[in-house]
Amino acid sequence: MKHVHRKSALRAGVSLGVFMALANAPAFASATVNEIVVTVQKRAESIQNVPIAVSAYQGDFIQQTNLDDVKDLIKFAPGVSGNSKDSFIDVITIRGILTNDFGIGGDPSVGFFKNGLYQGRNGAVVTSLYDIDRAEVLRGPQGFLFGRNAIAGAISVHTMKPNFDGYNGYIQLDAGERDHYVYDGAINIPLSQKFAVRVASYYSKEEGYVDNFSVPGDRQIENEKKAIRFSARYKNDLADINFMAEYEVRKQSGTVYRATGQGSVFATLKALRPSLTIRGNNRDIDSDQGLGERDNSKILSIGLQADFDLDWATFTSLTGFKYHTFNYAEDFDGTPLRINDYSQDQDGTYVEQEFRLVS
Repeated sequence: MKHVHRKSALRAGVSLGVFMALANAPAFASATVNEIVVTVQKRAESIQNVPIAVSAYQGDFIQQTNLDDVKDLIKFAPGVSGNSKDSFIDVITIRGILTNDFGIGGDPSVGFFKNGLYQGRNGAVVTSLYDIDRAEVLRGPQGFLFGRNAIAGAISVHTMKPNFDGYNGYIQLDAGERDHYVYDGAINIPLSQKFAVRVASYYSKEEGYVDNFSVPGDRQIENEKKAIRFSARYKNDLADINFMAEYEVRKQSGTVYRATGQGSVFATLKALRPSLTIRGNNRDIDSDQGLGERDNSKILSIGLQADFDLDWATFTSLTGFKYHTFNYAEDFDGTPLRINDYSQDQDGTYVEQEFRLVS
């Protein structure tokens, strides 16, 4: 069950005004299209010069369209499907290729990367989108450029780096019904002409809106997410060194299911339990949730990228560390019967080191 955030009246009014202004513009007026720079081939170049099927989204677009996490990019990427409001990436497909495996021992067919670092598996991948520079969705096998686990494609996100343009930052607040609150902000601090730091933070909260008849008073599809990121950058004529440390705590509902009350399987259950009924309408559920319902994670990510200019090539060292815990539970059968509950507890540590030479 998906939840779509509503635009504010002010934003809708501004959008309508812009649309009317464009509609009344002279026919000979030419629109200015900014060049989109991507790094899908491990070098900065115009997207028009990249011989890869790639969709690129700038940070302003991600912020204005209220994309919560990396899976929300699926809504806008052609040939990509499988979005859901949980932390699983087992049914994401690119051009019809997927790996329907939710265990920690299976290899996903789509690789997820943040600042060039592999993001891992369920529970560790779906981090929040805040203070983002750009996101790139690549379609087709990407094993040569991104390594293992990218047979269908890859989704690569890049956070904002510290800059040397002076003190700057932003704060954005969003509020709505069901106690919906979102905050994100960042501040950039140049400490010298060669060294700068940036701190970004994010908070999101929303009350549930799906009633469970089997558990009165328990409203589903809720979330509370907290995240903070520290970035540091040193740059001179020969080297560009970027450090990032990020921590996120996510508490939200697991996927909720409602039995349709139709089909041969339900008819068999009805024959075994004549009193079985599914109460409520299509907005509610009637689920025993014997193991509870939760989708909770704690994720620590640390990354260090050092680029050295050799005149004829760029040598890059990319070092990453990630630790995460993931606790998940759902009632897959979606009935008041305790017959098909599922839970998963996992924790994992990832350490990676990559050396790259790009001429």
